[in-house]
Amino acid sequence: MLASTLLFSVCANALTLPDLLRAASDSHPTIQAARQNVNAANEDLNVAQRQYWPTFSASVESGTRNTTEIPARLLRAEQTLWDFGRTKANVGYSERSVDVASAALAAQRQAIGLQVIDAWRTLQSSHGRIRVSQDMLKHLGQHESMMLRRVAGELSTQIDLDLVRSRILQARVELTQAQTSGQVAITRLQNLTGLQNLTSVLADMPPLPSRADLDAQFQALGRLDWDAAANRQPAVLRAVEEMRAGNERIAAKTAESHPQIYARLDQYLDGRRETGAYLGVRYTPGAGFSTWIEAKALAARALALEETVQAARIEARQTLDLDRDDLRDNGVRAKALDLAVQGAQRVFESYERQFPAGRKTWIDLMNAIRELAQNAYTLVDAHAAQAGALYRLQLRMDPEMIGASSMPLPLTDGTDERLVPASITTAPLSSPLMADKP
Repeated sequence: MLASTLLFSVCANALTLPDLLRAASDSHPTIQAARQNVNAANEDLNVAQRQYWPTFSASVESGTRNTTEIPARLLRAEQTLWDFGRTKANVGYSERSVDVASAALAAQRQAIGLQVIDAWRTLQSSHGRIRVSQDMLKHLGQHESMMLRRVAGELSTQIDLDLVRSRILQARVELTQAQTSGQVAITRLQNLTGLQNLTSVLADMPPLPSRADLDAQFQALGRLDWDAAANRQPAVLRAVEEMRAGNERIAAKTAESHPQIYARLDQYLDGRRETGAYLGVRYTPGAGFSTWIEAKALAARALALEETVQAARIEARQTLDLDRDDLRDNGVRAKALDLAVQGAQRVFESYERQFPAGRKTWIDLMNAIRELAQNAYTLVDAHAAQAGALYRLQLRMDPEMIGASSMPLPLTDGTDERLVPASITTAPLSSPLMADKP
């Protein structure tokens, strides 16, 4: 239902990355399984809370000596009065289990979301490369026509025509590779989201943030408390809740090693015995007092869980640092490549003017346009990678903020704030190749 609704809604508007993330979150099997685990954990919590209630039972017993005797019928109600915190610890463990399942659900959503972002980044890069290849083929086609006239007029040799045709074949190969990469990314998105026919829906990609806006977002990260951000990651939250659940298990197992005080009411239905009320003590320490040993074993496991929490925090911080550095480094690369493309374009235009005068050779002109295309390919890859790093950070901070112009940040002063860079705009991943000449 969701897939058909989404596909119907994109007839008027382009399908965006948040749309794909929502579709994946609502339909992916691993996320659905995690949701069912949350439901099961809530049911376990309900069971644990009912241990506060009295226990009712009914029984019918017959003696073995006199088989003709009417069986004794008994109704019994038993209520635990004091169990040294065993029931409370079991309820606490069930509550922590709900939190663990919820954190596991968030972790699954994040993992699938990261895969969607990676496929989206690949698709954006492929679309940019397709535009570069198409522009290159267009200009090479114009130079092929010019060389055909020059060869016919015996102003150039056949080898010059063969050279431009070989470059055309090379550009077609690169175009095919970009198209194949884009189709693989679309197939991956279809598998992750459950949506179909994305090839036509994503024929025109929504624009990426401009490089200036990506740089502004990176600058806004300067006030971020990265340790606090790491502590908010689902993997860390899950490890913390597992540690707390382990502590509740220790409390429950320790309580099991103490006696329980209970009250019991027996109501006989055969009329031969009166109703009996009892107050008793029950003590079940386990075979060889094994309950104490089990509590010690759980305490040792709790120490291991504490180390697991620290390991999860370190890994989460490293992941955030990698995404931040990826955002910064690709921004630096994009700036340098933008200048490289501009320089290569000026060189190509200069060689194009000098070739008819005989100041530059045909191979110089072909090499110039090839260098321009290579710089343009790398530039669109860097731009897409920079945007992908920003999307990953946004997903880790708040899954609902993908593609937004602000990001929720825990700041170094202990507060939360949405840092909003000025003049957030979007720009398509267009080809950096030269514009058409009149």
